[in-house]
This record gives sequence, structure tokens and C-alpha cells, in this order.
Amino acid sequence: MYILEIELQKIVCEKKFQVDQHLKTSIYKAKLQKMKSESVQQSVKTTFQNVENQTRSETEVFHQDLCKGLVTASIPLKKLQNTPFEKFLQKYCNQNIPDESTIRKKNVHAGYKTVIQEIKVSLDNDSFYIIVDESTDTCDRYIAHLIIGALQGNNLSKPYLIAQKS
Repeated sequence: MYILEIELQKIVCEKKFQVDQHLKTSIYKAKLQKMKSESVQQSVKTTFQNVENQTRSETEVFHQDLCKGLVTASIPLKKLQNTPFEKFLQKYCNQNIPDESTIRKKNVHAGYKTVIQEIKVSLDNDSFYIIVDESTDTCDRYIAHLIIGALQGNNLSKPYLIAQKS
């Protein structure tokens, strides 16, 4: 007994010549051609999607890193609009530099959430202190700062500025 399996279909034949006959039919050839073209198209489509996803994720990681680098260095995001600085970054990073508004919309909040989560983890097992500090700015407006940190024995850990309201 011969069994020919194609795409979850089984053709059972008692003799080999029946299998050979089926392989020569136009229906079999049409289905085989369709299956080959679909698999090639699907593999090309999958390859392009993988490359696009990889490129997109690399770009997103670059944008996140750029945002984190500028924010942690206290460099205003507006500096990305400075043409010489933008050309410098493009030249040495080999990446397109996004507009300041794009970074602000897509990356600043995500970075904020990440930092807050890191602070929560660092304070997880310790007692912590909270300080509310009030001061005035150059225009004599009152500003309140919320500062938090871990209590480590008799020492205070690095303080974190959580919020600032005027």
C-alpha cells in the first residue's frame, strides 16, 4: 500500500503506478505550483517583516538610549534641533536623529516609568524617608520638592527627586 501525503491530505493507493498517475495529473501540478509560490511569497514576506522589526527595534532602542543620555546629562531635548549637534550625532552614530517632539512623546514617559520602577526596587526591602522641601525660584514663586531615599542604618542613601510642583 502506498500513501501520498500533501498538505494534510492523504491519498491511499494500492499500487505504485497509481501514485505516479496522480503525480502527473493537472490538479496535482496546479496545487504543487500554488504551494511552492505561496511558500516562497510567505518566506519573502516573513523575511522582510523580520528585517523591518529588527530595524524598528534597533531604532527604538537608539531613541531610548539617546533620550536617557540627554536627560541624565541634563541636556535639554531642544538641543536636538541644533543643526551642528544633529549632524555630529548623525555622523558618529550612523542613525537618523529624531525630532525633539518625537523623543518627548515616545521616550520621556517610558524613561520616567523605568526610573520610578528602579527606585521602587532599590527601596523595596528598606525603610525609607520622605522629605518635602519648599523654596522659591528667581521670580519668588513657591516650589515644593518631594524627595525620597532609603534609610540604611544611621546613614541616608542617595536621595531621589520624585516630584516638583510650583
